[in-house]
Amino acid sequence: MGKGLANALLIASREAFRGAAPIQKLTTPGFLQYLLDNNRPNIISIGKDDGSGYLRDVKIRYRTRGVPGKTTTTDDCSVQVKPAYTELIVPSTSYRALGITFSDDEMKKFETDALAQMNLGNGAVMTPVMKDVYEGIIEQMNGMFADINNDLLGVQSINFGKNVVPGDNNAKTINFALNTTNNPLNAGLTEVMSDAMANEIRLAGASIVGSGLINNYYLQQIAKSTDQSGLNTSQLALPKFYYDPYAQASWGAHQFGCSKGMQFNS
Repeated sequence: MGKGLANALLIASREAFRGAAPIQKLTTPGFLQYLLDNNRPNIISIGKDDGSGYLRDVKIRYRTRGVPGKTTTTDDCSVQVKPAYTELIVPSTSYRALGITFSDDEMKKFETDALAQMNLGNGAVMTPVMKDVYEGIIEQMNGMFADINNDLLGVQSINFGKNVVPGDNNAKTINFALNTTNNPLNAGLTEVMSDAMANEIRLAGASIVGSGLINNYYLQQIAKSTDQSGLNTSQLALPKFYYDPYAQASWGAHQFGCSKGMQFNS
């Protein structure tokens, strides 16, 4: 065949890149993954959606904890505290949708293939048309996950708990100083742990979500760890870390949050 007369060979990117095609990478952002990993108990979720077809707000009734300065040194039978309930409203879930369409011809083939697949019994495998439709949906989920994650980051940004050390719920600045001769970046997490103790938080059962310098710190622990297969936070006595590249845009550069409600700015 003469030069320039042969047609190009058309192959799918998933075949050309053998599993490394970007379209096949489905990554759950850090904050969303943290919430999915910590979804028990799910009493609130059940309350929001009880299966009736309606989504409802949930009200949590609680009483505030006692604080210093309320007691008296005089035995005069006076009343200092009258326990009273207050309510916290957890609004119904926000909404995200993504409409995906396929041609009528493709959906007709999908229906035919689906019926054929069902007749194969327990050993049934996904047919080419079913696989193509399924992958067409999965390929779009990365954007959907990112949008949901950004919604959740925005909600969290105005709902961080109070840190008793500065006495407010603003992000506290922690200096992760890079000292090349003695414990690089270690001083910053020491202060985080100190604040956690002041807030009666056990970091052993906590998680950290964020990016920037806090991510660099965890990467350094990988480099220093003898286990090079990955970051073993239990072995290193560190909170579990969830890297979220979207946290910077929502919370601020180098900001990260502890799962017990504390927010820091490194």
